Amino acid sequence: MSDAQIFGDSELFSGLEEEALGLAAQEADHDDENHNVIPGAWRDQMDWLDVDQPPAPSNSARAKAKHQRELLKAFFNSPQGVVAWQNRMAGLHDAEGGEDDI
Repeated sequence: MSDAQIFGDSELFSGLEEEALGLAAQEADHDDENHNVIPGAWRDQMDWLDVDQPPAPSNSARAKAKHQRELLKAFFNSPQGVVAWQNRMAGLHDAEGGEDDI
């Protein structure tokens, strides 16, 4: 069943049939009654390899995340950032040998 059979004489289908995204109906890809794609004329008009592409963004988020993790690790293992119970909770020996409250 084709789109025309499904949508019939609807205004939406007529509008899409006349012009799709600025392309005339014969320029756009369409399908036959067996749903086989029939390439439109637009495929012969432009070599998409010649279209300028913006540069891909760098993947700096991973490096920034690793750097942030290192900063936090250094802080929580420093005298300024250490909490009394962290070594016990991490399964490490308490440096003072006592029981600390959570």
